[in-house]
Amino acid sequence: MPCINFCEIPEAHIASGNQDSFELFARDFLTEILSFEILSEPSRGADGGKDILAEERQLGTLSENRTIWLVSCKHKAHSGKSVTPDDETNISDRLGQFKANGFIGFYSTLASSGLNARLDSYNDRYKIQIFDKEKIEAFILNHKRYELFRRYFPVSYKAWLETEIRPQKYWQYINLLIVLYVDKIYWIPSTQIMVSSVL
Repeated sequence: MPCINFCEIPEAHIASGNQDSFELFARDFLTEILSFEILSEPSRGADGGKDILAEERQLGTLSENRTIWLVSCKHKAHSGKSVTPDDETNISDRLGQFKANGFIGFYSTLASSGLNARLDSYNDRYKIQIFDKEKIEAFILNHKRYELFRRYFPVSYKAWLETEIRPQKYWQYINLLIVLYVDKIYWIPSTQIMVSSVL
């Protein structure tokens, strides 16, 4: 069951002063989890079809592989709608304009089947990655980026702590600290380690 409610991030098209929050979240996700270098930060106004430009470097034994990612952020969690081809137009032109060889769709919902089909057609020319809501959540939890989680989704983070972490910590604590004395042997249930008593 999903634990992150992306509606905690304000809508991008409403001028609330926080309308850039989803792009800022994407930037922090790219740097804190994927270790990308940001070449072009999120900004307001016309952006030419890119929200973020980021560089990924992969070091091999004899060479270095460098990818320039054009990152397109679409925050549709409040409507629940998928991201369609009409939302992502002229992808090839945009990649050429910014001399990028990879495209990342960073979405708070998911890509439509039509958009997935269009992106698949670019696979022979460009690197394509989609981060939808489930993949974003999985990366945050698997990489244990709890501060990033708390910073952008404080309500979801608090609920996650209550349902996932604190009960586990409680029972781990009980298993580790409750020591049973049986026939001069101490038994620690969580580790199944028995230690002879010196009594």
